[in-house]
Amino acid sequence: MLSNSLKLFEYRRIRIEIHYSWLLLGFLVASSLATGWFPNAAPGGSTGLYWLAAAISAVGLLISIALHELSHALVGQHFKMSIDRITLFLFGGVAQMNDEPPSPKAEFWMAIAGPIMSVVLAVVFFGFYEFSTQLGLSEVVQATLSYLASINVVVALFNMLPGFPLDGGRVLRSALWHFKKDVVWATRISSGIGQLFGIFLASLGVFSLLRGDFVSGIWGILLGFMLISFARSAYMQLMIKQNLHGRSIAHFMNPRPATATPETSISELMREFVNHEDQTLLPVVREDGALVGCVDPRVAGQFPENEWHRHHVAEVVQACTLDQQVEPDTDAQEALARMSKRGYRELVVVHGNHLLGVLSQAALIRYLSLRQA
Repeated sequence: MLSNSLKLFEYRRIRIEIHYSWLLLGFLVASSLATGWFPNAAPGGSTGLYWLAAAISAVGLLISIALHELSHALVGQHFKMSIDRITLFLFGGVAQMNDEPPSPKAEFWMAIAGPIMSVVLAVVFFGFYEFSTQLGLSEVVQATLSYLASINVVVALFNMLPGFPLDGGRVLRSALWHFKKDVVWATRISSGIGQLFGIFLASLGVFSLLRGDFVSGIWGILLGFMLISFARSAYMQLMIKQNLHGRSIAHFMNPRPATATPETSISELMREFVNHEDQTLLPVVREDGALVGCVDPRVAGQFPENEWHRHHVAEVVQACTLDQQVEPDTDAQEALARMSKRGYRELVVVHGNHLLGVLSQAALIRYLSLRQA
């Protein structure tokens, strides 16, 4: 979801980028303000003026969310956490952490920093609003500042709901973690509450739809399902990190995978795949065990089936990419992340140029399922 993004700027080695889905949110916000908020708050203005104020307000909202997320990231850096990117997308923003918080204290201060920033922004915009009224500036200017003050209060309050992974849920997790000294238990409880809040929001959205409020209903349903999904995935990611971190892939790889040689015929190749249906990639090796490359069963489609026995792997083998090769001491968590990111089902385990085995995504998931049980 967060891959198609445009870089806005970089601060203290943190890349701040905007996902293209935010263009939709910006348009919806601007449209709502131009046709609803500003005509009611500052009647008598022109349509063009309302749209200009709405566009400025949407940009102000974008900047406010960026500062909210940046405050999380800067506090995280203070606690020696690796945070290299913030992505603003349809439903807000995400500071992408490479590590879990090292302690309940770090979790608390990192979580609370965002709402504190939103409250500070709300106070600043409210101060400007009061100043604009004293100077007698136009009602459109006052409405713009009033909106930005109000929306920052909404952002702070919504994020403080005690449902993980919202900021309030992270504050709750830090308290549970501190109380029981068990981050997995704390995450399970707080993510469960987060899913309940998601169900509640989605239910409110359905209720709004039944009452005829289409826009509020759709947003409620989308926000509810987003919160449910994020809460579940946050807990699963922690489980993966807890169970795989520090374990090398040598524990999980198949040291006797199906292989082929350059002289293997295509018909023999297909027979190997049928006999090893859990393996979708065959390493090609020489007799001394040196890796030649990789072959995919789909290459058989290049030849008529009645001619498979005449053609050999040497005709279709391709070099294994660097992303497909890993050393046996590679961290299992890193290997699984690579497979998920690249869409690989297997990685070839090598040392130097010699094949040691094949690591499958299924083996890691099976292990995680057993650990979860």
